[in-house]
Amino acid sequence: MIRKTVITAIIAVFALGAFNSPALAGHCPSDLEKIKASMSKISKEMMPMSMNMMKQAIELHNAGKHKESLEVLHKTMKMSGIKH
Repeated sequence: MIRKTVITAIIAVFALGAFNSPALAGHCPSDLEKIKASMSKISKEMMPMSMNMMKQAIELHNAGKHKESLEVLHKTMKMSGIKH
């Protein structure tokens, strides 16, 4: 009984990890598109910083570091006044 519960818990943890990364990967492009669509509203002073952060987020996304990519994108959105 206990062994079955432990095995089920281990399988659940691995399954959540396996499904979490693809979900995050799909979220990066949608946030990036929100930022791109709002570029005309970003001040000229913030533009270079926003562009650099978007580039960094794309590089992280392409490297498979989706959590870090989202952190950068969300920080960019917050700085630019874009609602998430």
